[in-house]
Formats: sequence, structure tokens, C-alpha cells
Amino acid sequence: MKLLELMSTNRVAYRLTASDKEGVLKELVQRCFIQDAENLGLKEEDQSGILEVLKERESLGSTGIGDGVAIPHGKFPRLGHLAAGIGIHEGGVDFGALDGNESQFFVVLLAPEDCAGQHLKALARIARLFRDAGFKRRLIDAQTTQELFDLIAQEDARH
Repeated sequence: MKLLELMSTNRVAYRLTASDKEGVLKELVQRCFIQDAENLGLKEEDQSGILEVLKERESLGSTGIGDGVAIPHGKFPRLGHLAAGIGIHEGGVDFGALDGNESQFFVVLLAPEDCAGQHLKALARIARLFRDAGFKRRLIDAQTTQELFDLIAQEDARH
């Protein structure tokens, strides 16, 4: 499974501005999923439900995996297929990561209820891609949403 299969340029949030964990989650949901709601079969009113799913998952333990990366994820019943969105926060936000460092790279993964195997494969794929420090530096240096998307596509194709 390739990350790009789960994304589109509509689900890339270039330069997140929120200053805390909840704000980042809200911004990611709005910019990555609600703005692309029609393509995902969602409605604008799904925003609060998606946010609640992500917050519930965070309450079980932080999805900040360390090295500046967080993978907020959850299952949303109205979604017809696995979908991912990415956001970059240049300065970083405390996301409760295991290593104590702030997170700059956020990959949100939403899955339908009956998608456990693919959901886990996608989480593993995301974690693998974001281990590369050079890749993360290039993402921070990107100047546009399209450049971010293209960098992700290139890295995804390499693995």
C-alpha cells in the first residue's frame, strides 16, 4: 500500500498555525477532510464527529510517535474508504510524543469501521516513510502545498 493512494493535494495542510494539540487536530480535520468532503463522501457537519474520534483516540495515548512525527488516527463510520491527510507545523507543537519532543509532521489517517488490516498497514507505512530525517527536512523547506505533495509522492515511490 502506498500513502499516495490515500491522499490528494486537497488533503495537504501547508503550514499549520494552531498552537496546541486540540487546535492542530481541528485544523487538520478542517483543512484535510472537510475541505475535501465531497470527494470523501462526507458532509461539513461530520467535522465534529471526526474531531471527536481523533480526540478519543488521543485520550487512550498520544499518537505522537517521536522524532517530530504524530499520526492521529481513528475509525469514522461514514467514511467509505481509508483516507489520509498531512499537515506540517514549522515550529512544532507539544503532542505528548514518547520522546518528549514537539511534533512538526502530522499524518491523519481515517478508516471506515471494517478496515482493520489496511488501517494497520497504512500506519506502518507512514511510520516508515517519516523515519528519514532528510525527507522531513525537505518537507519543512517546501514552499507550496504542491511541492509538499510532490515530495511525499517521490518518497512514497522510493519505498
